[in-house]
Amino acid sequence: MENSRIWDILGLEKTKDQNRIKQAYREKLVQVNPEDNPEGFKELRGAYEAAVQYAQGNEEEEINEPWEKTGNPVIDAWMEQVSDTYCSISRRIDPKEWKKLVEDEVCTALDTSIEAKECLLNFLMNHFRLPNCVWKVLEDEFRFIETQEELEENYSKQFINFIVYQIKNEFFIDMKLFEGDENADYDKYINQYFNLKERIDGKNFEGIEAVFTDIEHLHIYHPYLDVEKLRVALAREDYERACEIADCLGEKYKENTYCLFFSAEVSWRKKEYDRAAEIYQEILKIAPDHYSAKLKMAEYYYLMEDYEHSKEFYLEVLDVEPNDEQALEAMRKVNDFLIQDFEQKLEQEPDKLKIRLEMGWCFFQNEKLQECIQLLEGLEPDEENAIDYYNLAGRTYLAMNNHNNALPYLLKWLEYIKDVEDDGTKENQRRKKRLGYANYTIAVCYQELAQEEESLEEFFKKAFYFLDEAIKAEKDDNMRRIYLTEQARAYLKINQNEACIDICDKILSEDEGYYPAYINRQEAYFNLKYGQNVIDDFYAAISIYPGYVKPYELAAKVFLYIEQYKDALDIIQKAEENQLESGELQLIQIKINRYTWDTIEERKRCLKLCESLLEKVELDNGVIERVEELHFEMALFYLDMEQLEEGMEQIEKAIALSPESYQYYLVKADLLMTQGKYKEALSFYQELEVNFPDNPLVLYDSGDCHEKNNLIEEALERFGKVLLLYPEHRSANGRIKNIYLDRYRETEKLEYFQKALIHANQQLEVLENDYYFIDRGLLYLAGYRLEEAMEDFQKALQLNPRNLFAYNNAGFVYKILEQYDKALEMYQHAVEELEEESSVLPYGNMGVCYEVLGQGEKAVECYQKNIKLYPDNCSCYEDAADILRTLKRYDEAVHYYEDALNKSKTSKSYYLAKIANTYLEAGKEKLGLKFYQQSIEADKKNSTPLTELGEYYFYISGNPKKALKYFKAAYEIEKNNQDSDYFQCCGNLIMTYGFLKKKDKAAKYYQLAMKFLEETYGGSDKYTDYLPYRPQRLYNIGIIYYNMELYEQAKECFEKMNSCTKCRNCHYRFCWEALYGEALLLELEGKYEEARERYQKIADCDPNIIEVKWKLKNQKKLNKK
Repeated sequence: MENSRIWDILGLEKTKDQNRIKQAYREKLVQVNPEDNPEGFKELRGAYEAAVQYAQGNEEEEINEPWEKTGNPVIDAWMEQVSDTYCSISRRIDPKEWKKLVEDEVCTALDTSIEAKECLLNFLMNHFRLPNCVWKVLEDEFRFIETQEELEENYSKQFINFIVYQIKNEFFIDMKLFEGDENADYDKYINQYFNLKERIDGKNFEGIEAVFTDIEHLHIYHPYLDVEKLRVALAREDYERACEIADCLGEKYKENTYCLFFSAEVSWRKKEYDRAAEIYQEILKIAPDHYSAKLKMAEYYYLMEDYEHSKEFYLEVLDVEPNDEQALEAMRKVNDFLIQDFEQKLEQEPDKLKIRLEMGWCFFQNEKLQECIQLLEGLEPDEENAIDYYNLAGRTYLAMNNHNNALPYLLKWLEYIKDVEDDGTKENQRRKKRLGYANYTIAVCYQELAQEEESLEEFFKKAFYFLDEAIKAEKDDNMRRIYLTEQARAYLKINQNEACIDICDKILSEDEGYYPAYINRQEAYFNLKYGQNVIDDFYAAISIYPGYVKPYELAAKVFLYIEQYKDALDIIQKAEENQLESGELQLIQIKINRYTWDTIEERKRCLKLCESLLEKVELDNGVIERVEELHFEMALFYLDMEQLEEGMEQIEKAIALSPESYQYYLVKADLLMTQGKYKEALSFYQELEVNFPDNPLVLYDSGDCHEKNNLIEEALERFGKVLLLYPEHRSANGRIKNIYLDRYRETEKLEYFQKALIHANQQLEVLENDYYFIDRGLLYLAGYRLEEAMEDFQKALQLNPRNLFAYNNAGFVYKILEQYDKALEMYQHAVEELEEESSVLPYGNMGVCYEVLGQGEKAVECYQKNIKLYPDNCSCYEDAADILRTLKRYDEAVHYYEDALNKSKTSKSYYLAKIANTYLEAGKEKLGLKFYQQSIEADKKNSTPLTELGEYYFYISGNPKKALKYFKAAYEIEKNNQDSDYFQCCGNLIMTYGFLKKKDKAAKYYQLAMKFLEETYGGSDKYTDYLPYRPQRLYNIGIIYYNMELYEQAKECFEKMNSCTKCRNCHYRFCWEALYGEALLLELEGKYEEARERYQKIADCDPNIIEVKWKLKNQKKLNKK
């Protein structure tokens, strides 16, 4: 297509803006109906595709030459003749000229024929204004239709379809009527004419005179330009000018139906109906199938009150276009008059079957179906009228959806059609023509009966047989496509989506603008979950006709399912722009809102949308396909808003409507869990497993329920079954990994770490993303495999350089490895990503780093930033208070502890103990003891305040007997728990009894402590093998050995501490416990000054370590002595 024409057709200046091109195309598309103006539609589509190609940079150069030289002198010489023929109007329209060209040796010789054909096709891409007789000459030689599929491999499908259309159809413009210079630019004239006609068809008359002038300046004449002037005059009711033009055209172009038709239109507008009718009859003599002339003759006879003749013409019109609503409505009016006539005739001849059938057809066509059936009741048709009787009765019952009654009549009708002989009469020809349609109606009956009678396979088999017969018998292409479309729909009904797609592909290969094929194929693609194909067919469908809502619904659902919510909303917006709305689109909007709206107010608004849609459903159950989905959405909204009873009511409604949908049961189970009805939920899941034994979602959620009921083995079993059914289920791998990780932390048995690692690896085998690398990195961190942990965190950052948690965790590993500068760098990166994610960790861990480095003020700043970001998080206040105590800013520390106390719902005793300890460190004994008492009262099962009071009395007050009272009280609380607090209680009692020289008592608790280690960990060695806290545990054991005066064992433990990696949560630059153990050993050797130096170093780091304060105090006493 020539470049200038591209932009003329689109009504654009030359541009590479694809959005402008697309917008211009859509605006033009509204004005071009592919059925009324297939030529204009194909031209518009071609211009759009060429413009897009240019915009994408594939067409940089102007087309200056009419054809591209090949370098082969024989071909080039022949193409020169082709070009000369095309440029001469008289030769262009002469089929003899083209026959000479295609009979040239260049087109028949083996070495040049293929290249000649290719060159000609390339030429025709931009030079295609040829009459049908010329296209047929080219078809006879080159067999374009026969080789269509082969040609589409090298040329665009649209271009080849265009050629086929030109071969099969007359060109709209009668090119023999051109007057002008032989070599004038007739293509430019034709292009400008079609643009003009398009404007007049669209009633766009603004500046129309200038368009006429531009065309006339080409110095070419064609009578159709005068026809367009006539049409403009009629639109402006300038009948004088219209008559003047019509008279000239009617006189000179008596054989041209386009000129005659609008000449007749002038007479019609002037109410000279008889004169107009004469012209319409002249048209029908020239073109017996002229649709518009027949329609006008039907109108004419209606005005003349000759209803029988009027109906004859309407029937002929509807035989060509059965869905012409204007003709149908007009015929109904005709029928109303005919019914009155037939009633009078029946009064005179009540047994006249012919009259009854004619009247019955009037009832049928006017959709008075019950009246028609009543009229036919009790009739026994004779042979002459039998075919019409069975036709009428069968189709009337079919229209009433009474398929059982319709079927025997339709089968009889088919038998009679097969027996009709083509005797040349118009009536019998019309009956024979109905053979395809009769088979089609029978197929429709069998399809419907298949569902009504639940004989799916048998009846659908019959339906397909009759559809095949209909397709074979049908001569009319449009009707055959209707039958093919019905066949595609039938395949959809029985879920044979691939077969449906094949049929739609076949239809579209014949007519790429056939709208129903896109609709059916889109639905088949949707059923097969071919998302991209659904979207492609959506755009194809709405480019043809944007006024049907179903394509929008399916496209929006695809985007919903793949979580592209913005794209789904764009589809809904497009529907709204085309004044389309549906319950399905509203439901999709509700689903998107549930995923994207977070606040309570937004959810309340969404519930109102649900209630509004539910009101529509109650008025019309067909508003949405599955009402249960609306109840399901409402249940989820109520669940999110913690309105559990309302949620349960809605999910019960959903289950009642669709008891086979397991998702609804899962939500019900979730509601039970949320209500704390764990046993009921557990029972419910067990029942679900029976009904859906191989459903991964059911098994997964059941596993979750079992885990929450602390039935861990049962949970593992179900998560394992999920992986057997769906090995790539990442969440199931994650849950199993977490269970084994928890067991590893509880038991510290390496076998559980290894099992957890297997499933962490499996997660990454399925999907390598930053989340799963962090997940495995945290597992490595739990096992203190720090290098591997760091490697995973670095991989996560390679995949997502903005992942806050990867930076934070990498910083945590660097801190453990005592590479504090690198740790701070990582934490700073994490802090920079806080806008995207929410977490207390970056500032919290950065604060710990500053604590370790002795930069307490910077640590305070970090914790205060966390408080500002997360004012409801108690741990942020606690972190700030802890460092302020180290800095001896006790009043500020108490203030932050009080904030945490006021915000906490479950840790009152804990924070009261923290305040008590702070007051004691500040030397405010009364306040400290008062708050310890409050802490004890707040939670009588909490041993911490008792232990801390005991330590205070032992180390600070120097009252070991009073300390013993509190240590024993703490022991009584913990003795049945058998955990780390129990072990600490034993240690405190060993220390106190040892100090009081009650070795037998100390030995008792020593034995209990060792028994605890043996039973819980498998002995002291395994207890200290746990790497994350190995130094702390070596110290715990070492102190017990020291207090039991087992100094060699104590020394061994203290010395091992020096070769350990720091404890996971250590806040100190060095291991103070290791240094404290070393000082104790120095004291045993009498090296008091060296011991004192070590105690002082610890005190300089943290002045509030109670054991160190005690040691320094005792050394001062020794020095005084």
